[in-house]
Amino acid sequence: MAHAGPYPDEQLVGVAEVAELAGVTRAAVANWRARGTRGFPAPAHEGKNGPVYRLTDIAEWLGRRPGHKGSDTQPLLGVETALWGAADKLRGSVDPSQYRHLVLALLFLRRVLSQTGAPADLVVPEGISWDACIADVPAERLPESIHGVLQALEASNDRLRGVLPEVFLHSPVDPRRLRGLVDIITDIARDEAGMRDQLGRVYEYFLGRFASLEGRSGGEFYTPHSVVRILAEIVEPLQGSLYDPCCGSGGMFVQSARVRDAHAGRKGRLKIFGQELNRATWRLAQMNLALHDLQGDLGDGPADTFHEDQHVGLKADYVLANPPFNISDWGVENLIDDPRWQFGVPPAGNANLAWVQHIWAHLSSRGRAGIVLSNGSLASDSPTEFSIRSGLIRADAVECMVALPSQLFYSTTIPVTLWFLAKDKKPGDRQGKVLFIDARSMGEKVTRSHRDLNEAEISRIVEKYRAWKRGAGDVDEAGFSAVATVDQIETTGWSLVPSRYVGDADSEEVVESLEELIAEYRTLHVEAALLDEAILAALEEVAS
Repeated sequence: MAHAGPYPDEQLVGVAEVAELAGVTRAAVANWRARGTRGFPAPAHEGKNGPVYRLTDIAEWLGRRPGHKGSDTQPLLGVETALWGAADKLRGSVDPSQYRHLVLALLFLRRVLSQTGAPADLVVPEGISWDACIADVPAERLPESIHGVLQALEASNDRLRGVLPEVFLHSPVDPRRLRGLVDIITDIARDEAGMRDQLGRVYEYFLGRFASLEGRSGGEFYTPHSVVRILAEIVEPLQGSLYDPCCGSGGMFVQSARVRDAHAGRKGRLKIFGQELNRATWRLAQMNLALHDLQGDLGDGPADTFHEDQHVGLKADYVLANPPFNISDWGVENLIDDPRWQFGVPPAGNANLAWVQHIWAHLSSRGRAGIVLSNGSLASDSPTEFSIRSGLIRADAVECMVALPSQLFYSTTIPVTLWFLAKDKKPGDRQGKVLFIDARSMGEKVTRSHRDLNEAEISRIVEKYRAWKRGAGDVDEAGFSAVATVDQIETTGWSLVPSRYVGDADSEEVVESLEELIAEYRTLHVEAALLDEAILAALEEVAS
């Protein structure tokens, strides 16, 4: 993902991004440079993580490259550069979080008001079009005109009530700069037939860019694409009901639809259900679904999943979720007798296993789930978490565990593990067993603080799971994967830490990397600070 260079108008990309934009492998990019391929740009900077290039240089070179017809991501080059150039001009008067809503709302309107027509379930009032109401409107009237279009769409579509942002009249945007942004978005998709896919990609791309820009707060609405890919490819939501209890901006739904559409075998309609606590994020998800022609029930509005479950009684065929990590004081004292706690009442200090049990309770008799969780609950020996975790394993609820590297998320540097649950384990090789995959050594640094998984790494994880699911013999691979029985897991104290089972490729003890130790230290440091605050608050209460 491109990141800002030392100058405000400079966007830099690493080898991984160049490869993605060009539609080639990283090795091909390295060869271009090593061979001195004619005109290939010189790096803007050489760092310890490799060279980085100016995005404008790469875009220009790809445009001149003989025989290069452009890949799916190639159209994003000019759009990305232009939009972020406009962002630099707007940031002086608009907060980055407001800018996010301005840009994403305009992308949404560009799709809905296209000449080929709005998404199937949306109604556009007569007389409203992109050209008449936005593209051809004088700069000084733009904010008011866009606001009017958004209000008209909400009034004509129950689905959009309370969804579209009200930022154009309430943000101090320079109309002339807004005009420049509109002109750029007008030119995004001159090919009306391809507008849906192109604008959908741009929308998702910018969700990631804004998450990067906003750092920790950005992680609230965005799950890295590579993580979503692994979840969707393993769970394979091909037809039936799909649920995400903390849906963020809706990326799980979009990627699931892509997996379904790409599947060569039997597939059908996905019925989408979701819930989200943050109002701004809930709005992003609604727009994301509409932009991709997906219909879904995200509840009547933002709400707390534990205390205001908007899908009581739902038994979903698939669940994909990235719950907020390690939340405390989540109100369990008001939910002691809740029927969702089949394996025990979760602790007040950490909601991780509350999310797991909520999801398990919402699975159908053949349901399957993929969940992103921090590593704290994998081997915790606190009586409550130990009891819940061992109960899940004894019930044969856990199907697969995938340990991922640190620094994948914008909101935290800690490593995470993917939990895969299943109620459809068939008699045979998978019953009473769990597949463990240790992918902590995977990933490539794309910035100093961020890492991502490449296509080959994603495929290696997914194919290992699929081989095990279809009973393709021994799937154990020293240092990477292993299958353990429930009895074997019991001997480890019901630990779900993959490294306990996969061992090391050289049959030596696995030593955690310095980065993982640093990430763990940061986590412990934050938890210690929270504990100090809780103790101080308790003492002050006693003193008063």
